[in-house]
Amino acid sequence: MLGCRRTETRMKGMMDIEARIARALVVRPDDRLGNVVLTTGLVAALRRALPDAEIDWLVPRRFAPLVADNPHRVRVLGFEKRWLFRAPWKWAAFLAELGNRRYDLTIDASHEHVVSRTGLWLTRWSGAPLRVGHARGGVGRHYTHVVSPADAPTHELTRKHRLLRALFPEIAPAPPWIGRLPSPATKRIDAWLNESGLDGRSFVVLWPGSRKADRRRPWREYVELMKRRRDEGIAVVIGWGPGEENVARAIAAELAAPLAPDMNPMELAALVMRSCGYAGNDTGPLHLAFALGRRTFSLMPDAETATRWGYEGGGHRAVLVGSSGLGAATIREALDEWLAALAAEGRRCASSS
Repeated sequence: MLGCRRTETRMKGMMDIEARIARALVVRPDDRLGNVVLTTGLVAALRRALPDAEIDWLVPRRFAPLVADNPHRVRVLGFEKRWLFRAPWKWAAFLAELGNRRYDLTIDASHEHVVSRTGLWLTRWSGAPLRVGHARGGVGRHYTHVVSPADAPTHELTRKHRLLRALFPEIAPAPPWIGRLPSPATKRIDAWLNESGLDGRSFVVLWPGSRKADRRRPWREYVELMKRRRDEGIAVVIGWGPGEENVARAIAAELAAPLAPDMNPMELAALVMRSCGYAGNDTGPLHLAFALGRRTFSLMPDAETATRWGYEGGGHRAVLVGSSGLGAATIREALDEWLAALAAEGRRCASSS
């Protein structure tokens, strides 16, 4: 009886909060592909909690087309922090629009381990009476609902969902997602696949780069790893990001593998979507691949990083890279098992799919 009353009380509390929220805003200002993707689950779960509310999401402008055309009825607001200095009139118009929206709830979805001054400031500027954010760096006083850091190793998707649970504890997590991609992006990648002889062939994207130095290995280790893999009839495409082209080109030459073209985020998503899976470091394209439903084989520097950023189960592997580097027999065996599973599933990756 007591348990039923507590459940009824929680449900009534959720309904009361829902009734107070006509407009909600999610803030994630950092210009990182992975962080945008890892916030999509929170946004989808917020829609479940507020089925009738208007929901806006602040996204760095260059990533906005990845999520703008979405089934969750979320309005994506693309912006750039550099407007403040390079285009102050745009920044002023952006702030005016934000202030005029009269939000009832703002969720600051910045990292829980470091303060985002931009995220905090925009959360306050929104004027929302309900403000949710992580407790870090002594800024908790700026929120009405403060979420303490996770007290155990926890995946980043779960860390983001904990923000929503501060108001809606009964709402289940939602998986990450990517919106419908713009046609020019898919057409360009389909044309490249055809020119590269990959149209209709199964392939994985190998990503040897990463923004963080501790996630990268010497480039020849990637070459040796892929050269020693068991042939499962799956081709390899070498992907790269800003500042990584020379290393990627060297690996592609050693493996006689196609080097991916220079791509914007939407074209990258189109390439990954056409693939069977992603193999490589903990970096943005890893999370993009997971959100697109592609199998991932991620190389992690330690167990804590693997728990927070990697994926396991359901065809995904997060492999620890020890002092032996990528030459360790355990890593080669894990890669062979992963590729064999892809081949057994018959996961074709064709530009016509």
